[in-house]
Amino acid sequence: MIWSTMKKALILVAITFVVFVISHRHRLYLRDPIAKVTRDGLAADGVQVYINYSNDVLLLNEAGPRTMVVVQHEHHAGTPVEMYCLRWTACLSEWDTVTLAKGMKGPIGAMSAKRVEYRDDEGRNVLVTLR
Repeated sequence: MIWSTMKKALILVAITFVVFVISHRHRLYLRDPIAKVTRDGLAADGVQVYINYSNDVLLLNEAGPRTMVVVQHEHHAGTPVEMYCLRWTACLSEWDTVTLAKGMKGPIGAMSAKRVEYRDDEGRNVLVTLR
C-alpha cells in the first residue's frame, strides 16, 4: 500500500518536472560540462557554460569576482539583471529574453549549436565551444 502511494507521488513529481522544463525551455539554462571557453586563444579557467533550448549561452565566471555574461541569438550580450542559479546545475531567468543590466560593446560573431564567438568589453576574442 505504501509503495503504490510512493510510486504515484514519484510519477506525479516526474510529470510536474517535465512540464516545468518544457514550459520554461527558453528561460532554463542547463550546464554544459564539456563546453570550453577560450579568450584570445588561451583557455579560460573557472568559467562555467550554461545553454538553453535556443542555444543562448550563459557564462558564469567563478574565478575571482563572480561575473555573468549572456550571449543571445538576437545579437544581445551583457550582464543579466537577475538570474536564479542552482550551483553547477542550472540557471533560470525571469523572461524568455534576458534583460541586461549592462550591455557589451564588443560585436557578436557567429552563433551556432557548436560555437559562439564574440568580443568582450576588454577587446578580447572569446570562443565558446559547446558540447
